[in-house]
Amino acid sequence: MKIQPTTYDGYKLLHEGVLALADIEENGMCIDIEYCKKQQNHLARRIKHLEKKLLKDKTVKKWKKKYGSQFNFDSDTQMAKMFNVDSAKQEVMEQIGDPIIDTLILRKRLSKARNTYVANYIREAVDGMLHPFFHLHTTRSIRSSCSNINFQNQPVRIELIKKIVRRAVIPRPGNIIGEIDYSGQEVKVATCNHKDPEMIKELNDPSRDMHRDMAMMCYKVPKDLMTSKIRYCGKNKFVFPQFYGDYYVHNATDLWNAITTLNLELKNGIPLHKHLKSNKLGTYSKFESHIKKVEKYFWEDKFSVYADWKQQIWDDYCDTGQVFLYSGFVCSGYMERNKVINMPIQGPAFHCLLWSLIKINKWLKETGKQTKVIGQIHDSIVLDIYPPELNEVIEKCRKIMTEDIVTHWPWLIVQLKIDVELTPVDGSWYLKEEVKRADCHECGSSWMWQKEDGDEEYWECPVCENIETVPF
Repeated sequence: MKIQPTTYDGYKLLHEGVLALADIEENGMCIDIEYCKKQQNHLARRIKHLEKKLLKDKTVKKWKKKYGSQFNFDSDTQMAKMFNVDSAKQEVMEQIGDPIIDTLILRKRLSKARNTYVANYIREAVDGMLHPFFHLHTTRSIRSSCSNINFQNQPVRIELIKKIVRRAVIPRPGNIIGEIDYSGQEVKVATCNHKDPEMIKELNDPSRDMHRDMAMMCYKVPKDLMTSKIRYCGKNKFVFPQFYGDYYVHNATDLWNAITTLNLELKNGIPLHKHLKSNKLGTYSKFESHIKKVEKYFWEDKFSVYADWKQQIWDDYCDTGQVFLYSGFVCSGYMERNKVINMPIQGPAFHCLLWSLIKINKWLKETGKQTKVIGQIHDSIVLDIYPPELNEVIEKCRKIMTEDIVTHWPWLIVQLKIDVELTPVDGSWYLKEEVKRADCHECGSSWMWQKEDGDEEYWECPVCENIETVPF
């Protein structure tokens, strides 16, 4: 597959993008090396303790006896054979619910945290600074990539490992780490391509929630009994997979497994599996048939224009061997159907981020700001923010990412939004939380965390830690 710019604008985006990413590499990010070294030793002791515990188990003893000198806790093949499962993938093993398997998984995760993530921080840091390399030429998705270290692939799913690893990334003394990302950008770029009127309504009407509604339909849950966990499953195990070309069998499997692995229950505390049983969906085969009907509704009734666009893109590719992107590129060569459909979405979605990053980095340099861009992760920009510049920096980012870019690319026909997450002053990357617009009367910051303490709700300022009791 070949990807080439078709316009000067496309070429300029790559050229200036490479220069902006070089600035980010030079800026670098701070790493708490002392923490990393202490964490390495702590993890080593914890892993050794878990291994001693495992070696007392009868199944692990048989495992060690069978493989002798080849015995290896990290061998997925050996583990799968000893526990008689088809795959040793963690999501499969977690569903077994065996304490020894859970201990094996924990040991494996801690080993990766120590030997891959923490060790890489120590090895790659120079004078307490990390300078990852960002690339624009190594992926087939047209997104960027990163190496030495891969800053774009730091753990986030498992809370314990996320805390261990992200705790090592810190701001410059007295600063804040900020992460600004596009909200639902790929869905919005897809809408700019297919122009489905139903999808435009979903995006422009704040009272509508596509992910909630599809989760309700998938699990037959009434609106007043919905939870954020169930909505998460509707979003990540049905809606997004469907957009990316998946089909109902995979969706049904993932949605069904999530009931157990995420301990899903309704808002009133009733376990979801009992709720499904009461709705005559108590077996997987019945649930799969139900999801097949949900998929049919999703594409034939709800988003039929989107479905027609996907077929048209595929037909055009079969005729020409090419896929054109609104951001000024053409993709040619052999591609599977899902790839053909996703290229006009994933490519321009990242190009929106890249264009914005170029403009933000240029503005920071030209105005002599102490705030620096220190990283980029797919749809987000990571900054090391000097607190007195916080309001001005976030407002400038918002303007560039949601207004200026629409003037530059008129094909962006839906409203763009950003989400902002901040750490406290001197707080590690792990401590970042989403902020909303709210004025701190102590230091003048216009961005604060929403907090809850029991039934009480309040605002907390990440800059000065002032508490505001103004109602949300």
